[in-house]
Amino acid sequence: MPKRESKGFSEYRNEDLFRSIINYASDAIIPIDISGKIVFWNKAAEKIFGYSSEEIVGKPVTKIMPSHFGKHGSLHAEEAIISREGFVGKTFETVGVRKDGSTFPLEFSYSVWTTEEGVFLTLIARDITERKKMEEMLRSSEERYRSLFENAKDIIVLLDLKGKIVNVNKACENYGVKRKEIIGKNALDFVSQDYHSTVFEEIKKLSKGKLVSGEVEIKTPKGIAFAEYSGNPIKIDKHIVGIQIIVRDITQRKRDEERIRQSEKMFRELFETSLDGIVMVDMHGKIVDCNQAYLNMLGYSKNELKRMTFHQITPEKWHKIEERIIKEQVIRKGYSSEYEKEYIRKDGKIFPVALKAWLIKDGNGKPKGMWAVVRDITEQKLREKKLKRYTHSLEGLVEKKSKELKETQLKLLQSERLAAIGELAGMVGHDLRNPLMGIAGAVYYLKTKAKSKLDNTEKKMLKIIEENIAYSNKIINDLQDYSRELILELNEIDVKTLLKGSLSSIRIPQSVEIIDETCKRHIIKVDVNKMKRAFVNILQNAVDAMPNGGKIIIKSRKAKDTLVISFKDTGIGIPKEILKKIGKPLFTTKAKGMGFGLAICRRIIEAHEGKLSIKSTVGNGTTVKISLPLTSKMKGKQTILVGFPKSVAAYAKT
Repeated sequence: MPKRESKGFSEYRNEDLFRSIINYASDAIIPIDISGKIVFWNKAAEKIFGYSSEEIVGKPVTKIMPSHFGKHGSLHAEEAIISREGFVGKTFETVGVRKDGSTFPLEFSYSVWTTEEGVFLTLIARDITERKKMEEMLRSSEERYRSLFENAKDIIVLLDLKGKIVNVNKACENYGVKRKEIIGKNALDFVSQDYHSTVFEEIKKLSKGKLVSGEVEIKTPKGIAFAEYSGNPIKIDKHIVGIQIIVRDITQRKRDEERIRQSEKMFRELFETSLDGIVMVDMHGKIVDCNQAYLNMLGYSKNELKRMTFHQITPEKWHKIEERIIKEQVIRKGYSSEYEKEYIRKDGKIFPVALKAWLIKDGNGKPKGMWAVVRDITEQKLREKKLKRYTHSLEGLVEKKSKELKETQLKLLQSERLAAIGELAGMVGHDLRNPLMGIAGAVYYLKTKAKSKLDNTEKKMLKIIEENIAYSNKIINDLQDYSRELILELNEIDVKTLLKGSLSSIRIPQSVEIIDETCKRHIIKVDVNKMKRAFVNILQNAVDAMPNGGKIIIKSRKAKDTLVISFKDTGIGIPKEILKKIGKPLFTTKAKGMGFGLAICRRIIEAHEGKLSIKSTVGNGTTVKISLPLTSKMKGKQTILVGFPKSVAAYAKT
C-alpha cells in the first residue's frame, strides 16, 4: 500500500484480502481520511480518472471531485462529517475531473466508518458518460423524431450496446404486447431459439459500428411471426452509444412466397406430367422450353428443339394463318381461341394438331413470349370420319324435321300458337325419340367395343353426344309437359317448408344470398311437387339474372282471401320490350332452352286457380308474384287442362 495512507486505516483491514476485493471491483472505490485526503486507489479508479495509485494517494479528494467537495474544503470539521452522515447509502451525481483536465459525469455514493485512529469516508464512484450520452440522445430523439417514431407502422426498437431494450414504439402493441412489458428486457427474449446466435452476432456487429439486415422469427402473444430487420448504430460525437433496429412484419409475404413455391411446384408437376404437349417460345418463335409429351409428339430431344423455332416444325401453308392469329388474338387479347394446324415430325411425317396459345409478359407488362397447349388430333380426325358415317342418316332426319319445325313455327305465329305446341310435342315425342334412342345405342356400342382403348379426347367426344341426347330428350319432355293435362294431388303445406324443399333442389352460388321472410303459419293447399317445380324455375331464373351475385328475398303475406308469395332479386332486370314476351313458350333470352320454364310455371299456378305476375326495372332487379287462393274449391286429385283445346291435349297424349 502507498506510504501516505493512514496508519489506522492500514491496521484496520486484512491487507491481502482487502486489496484483492477492492482492486478487482468494477466501480472506483476510494477511501478518504478525516482531512479529505485519498488513502487508497483501486484499478477501476485508475481507469476512470487516469491517475495511478502513486500519483493520487495522499492528494485531496477535491482534485477529482471539486464541484462536490471543493466548497467545503477539508473534512476536518466535525460538522461536515455529521452533515454528510444523513446522506449515507444515497446516490449522487456530480462532475469528475480526469488527470488530463477533462470532465465527465460521475455517479457516487459513500459511507462513513470509524476506527480507533479516526473517521474515514469511502466513496464508490462510476463513470456514467455512456449513460448520459444515451439519455441525451434519447432526449434529442424525443424532440426531433417523436412523431415519426411513435406513428411508424414498423416496430422501431432502441437497444443499448448489450442488447437491452431501451425504448420501443407503439407498433409493438399490434402483436398483443405492451411497451412496458418489453422495455428493460433483452432483445433475445423475443426471438425464437433457432435465431439466438444470429441475433447475438448482429448486436455485436452493430456495437462495432456495422450495419446489419436480415430476417428473423419473433415470438409474440399472438404466435410466431416472421420479420425482416435492418439495424444501425446510434452515434453521438462519433461514439457509438446505442443501437436502432427497424422490424417489419413479413408473415404474409412469407405465406405468399410459400404459396408461390407450392404453385410453381404444382405447375412444374403439371407441366411434366401433362398428356398434352406444352411449349414455351420467345417473341421470335424460338422454343424456350417444352414438356415430355411435346417431345414425344415430334420425336425430337429437348436440346434439338431449343435450337429451333416453331416455324421450322410447321408446314409453310400455315405460317401466314398462324401469324394472323398471334397478331389479332394472342397479342391483342392475351390469348387465342383453340385453332387447328399441322406439325412436321422429325421423321418428316405431317400430322394435325389443335392448340391454344397465351401471351407471357415481363414485369413492365411488355410481351416477352408465348406458351401453348398442343394436342395431337390424328386419331380424332379418324374418329370424326367414322362418326360422320354413323350420323349421316341422322343428319337427313334432322334436316327433314327442321323443315317441319319451321312450318310449325309459322303456324304458331299465324294462329293457333298453343295448339301448334301440342302438335309439336306429339310429333317430337313420336318421331324424334326413336332416332335419339338409336344414337344412344350407337354411342353405347362404341364405348363397349373400344373399352379401355379410348383416350380422354375420345371419351369427351362420346360424352358430348350423350349430353346432347339428354338435352334433346329434355326439350321433348318440356314440350309434352306444357301441352299435356295437369293432374293435381292437393295437400296442405306451409309456405316456408315448401320453399325449403324447393331450395334443396337447386344449386345456389355462394355469391347469392337467400333471405327467407316467409311465414310458417301461411298454409296453402297445393300439389306439392308441381308447386316446387314452379318455385325452382322462378328461383333459377333469379340466380341466372345475377351473374355477379346478389340477393333473393322471398316473402309471403295474406291479402283478404289470397296468399301472395313474392320472389325479388337484385339482378340486371328485364327491358320493357322483353318483359311483354316473358312467359310465352318458344321465347327465351338464354343461350340454351326453348322458353318453357315460366310458361310451365304459369300453367301450374293457374291450374291452382292462382295468378303469376312479373315486374322488373333494368338495373334494379325483378319481382315475381304468385297469388293463390287460401280457400280452394278443389279437393283431392284433380285433372286440370289450362289453355288448350281438348283436341290438342288428346293429340299430345300420343
